[in-house]
Amino acid sequence: MKNGKLKTNDRSENGLMKNRMAKRMDRLQLLDCLNLTKAGLSTNDMLPVTTHYCFTGTELITYNGTIGFRIPLVTEFKGGIPGAVFRALIEHLHYREIEIKEVEGSLAIKAGREKWSAESDLPIMPPKAFLFDFPEPTGEVLPVKMLDLVDRIKAVLRSAHDDASAPERLGVTMLLRDGQLSCYATDDETLSHAWLPLPNDYQGPKHVVLPTTFCKELINLADQDSKLELQEKSAVLMFGKGKCLFGRFIVVDHRMDFEGMFDAHYSDRISEKMIDMPERLHSIIDRAVIITEGPSQDAIALMRETAKSGISKTRLSVFDGKALFVSESSRGRIVDRTEAKQSDCAPVKINPKRLRVFEHYKRFLATEDAILMANDNSVFMVSTSPAKLEEEESRSNKRKREPSRRRPRNM
Repeated sequence: MKNGKLKTNDRSENGLMKNRMAKRMDRLQLLDCLNLTKAGLSTNDMLPVTTHYCFTGTELITYNGTIGFRIPLVTEFKGGIPGAVFRALIEHLHYREIEIKEVEGSLAIKAGREKWSAESDLPIMPPKAFLFDFPEPTGEVLPVKMLDLVDRIKAVLRSAHDDASAPERLGVTMLLRDGQLSCYATDDETLSHAWLPLPNDYQGPKHVVLPTTFCKELINLADQDSKLELQEKSAVLMFGKGKCLFGRFIVVDHRMDFEGMFDAHYSDRISEKMIDMPERLHSIIDRAVIITEGPSQDAIALMRETAKSGISKTRLSVFDGKALFVSESSRGRIVDRTEAKQSDCAPVKINPKRLRVFEHYKRFLATEDAILMANDNSVFMVSTSPAKLEEEESRSNKRKREPSRRRPRNM
């Protein structure tokens, strides 16, 4: 029977249902946000706040001391949640909607309805524990095409290193002057350089070092509509709808002379001598790596062998328009030849793994100091060292083994 009382109860129940629904969140949407910002979480719990997701009620923030994220996300809950554990729990729930709230200093996560529910309590941090002041965009956008910049950063990251003793090896160095933005990176064995035009009236920072982690996230997130600002101490990437990626510049006390290092090996004269990438280089490098690297169980033996013999794993020489690759180890020996119509190059020692980036370049040149690979706007260099021809080494070793011959005394 329909009457006013029943209708009032129906409205009350509907209103209660709407109130409950308002507290619930779409689990997949939340998980997307957590995965997007997880690179901003620290793996070192020395400073616990850097390992937490921070929910402000309108935004989700992460910051690990080097890079950070700030993205829009409306939540009823406000505070910090342990990152790795929380993300794993959300990932392994099997409900589309979840509810998170604070209960007596802990985070209560509820998923499902009625008896089909899963609950978990996590310790939380108050919002005031997050003292980091996220830099605000200033509107001073770097005046370059974003996708061109992404391409150049991607090119030089092939030489980025994790050597904390040399700060500039931990990221990408940008020099911005004379109408050009130059990107550099090195790991001592390789040196990469890429460049693109920059307006002459650019007034921003002239020398910055972007952290490798920031560069990798920029490559993954930026599109043609993204904007990058180089501020006094940090870089801010604005992407998507109201999303920001922050990266603190690496502080460098003694700057590396990248321009001098590059000019010592590459110039217009050298560029004119470069040839098209040799044919069959892909298979040649693969075979060289198979011989010189081997499976993990052979790694220690191969390292001992190389240290003991003092010879490199692969020798490269160019003579009469032919390139000769000789690779050898305890696993075997292989010799490859291919056409290389460049000037002759005396035998040099190389690490074949370093040449695997060749597919990103069009031109090639082997010299006694470096292997050069280039495009119109980037160059990759692999350092080399002199190597003797095998026949010369053989004759030298033979002379060492033979006893000295003394002239007989007169009787």
